[in-house]
Amino acid sequence: MKYTIGIDIGGTKILAGLVDRSWRVLRSNRVPLDRHTPRRFLLSVQRALVPLVSPDVQAIGVGTTGVVNRRTGVVSGTGNLPRQWRHVQLKKILSEKFRLPVDVDNDGNCFALAEAVVGQGRDKKSILGITIGTGVGAGLVTGKRLYRGRDNVTEFGHTTVSTAPVKCSCGRTGHLESFVSGPAMTREYKRLTNRTCDPHEIEDYAKRGRRAAQRVFDQMARWLGLGLTNAIYSYNPDIIVLGGGLSAVRLLTIPAIRYCRTSLFYGTLASTKIVATRDRHAMPVIGAALLTQEKKIH
Repeated sequence: MKYTIGIDIGGTKILAGLVDRSWRVLRSNRVPLDRHTPRRFLLSVQRALVPLVSPDVQAIGVGTTGVVNRRTGVVSGTGNLPRQWRHVQLKKILSEKFRLPVDVDNDGNCFALAEAVVGQGRDKKSILGITIGTGVGAGLVTGKRLYRGRDNVTEFGHTTVSTAPVKCSCGRTGHLESFVSGPAMTREYKRLTNRTCDPHEIEDYAKRGRRAAQRVFDQMARWLGLGLTNAIYSYNPDIIVLGGGLSAVRLLTIPAIRYCRTSLFYGTLASTKIVATRDRHAMPVIGAALLTQEKKIH
């Protein structure tokens, strides 16, 4: 039996999985992301892949944060990785290392593709997948085909939602990602309390009733709600599926969805289905594996 490896490269970790022909993850390997240099970054990717490679593996699909040339597999830029990580020929490097066909695309596209083919959008015509974690990503699938725009650059997280001088990972101000992400949580909580805490701690504090943490989530929910509203007005999808680490945080998603519904002017748009993914870990990996068979998906 032949398998495919799907690998999801995020802002802080790498998750690789062995995927069968039914698009199920049979085995996975998670490694921390070494961001210090491109060489160490590539070594992290290889460490994630090596335990899964075997003669039964027929291809590797890679979903990565940042802008990707789909044809060449070159990662030309990303705000969530060091500045040195530019114009890296990821497809060429991995295909030569493992002597296998390799496909590379943006991780938001991979997540959306998985949700459209085997996830909550599999019976829908148009699916918008939005990932919320170290940054904000998205992918739009219509008729089981990814919409990539002219240059495969559909960066929903960098849509401008404010003129406030708050910088996101790319160094620009006012982007959705600068208000809705793990780093945004940490930054805002520190501004309110002068304490540095990670998102898990802030979530725990909010559940325990600490006002500063609750305020952080209230603000983030409004920003996410605004983003969802803009997405529905722009794309009018059949369904929006939320993924990424923060998609599992109901303190964020439930009020954001509520705010979105009350903000939409047209009644039919307010009924747009918005759900969290059923498996935020597996879906990006499956989506990366699906890249290798994208032309055959109907």
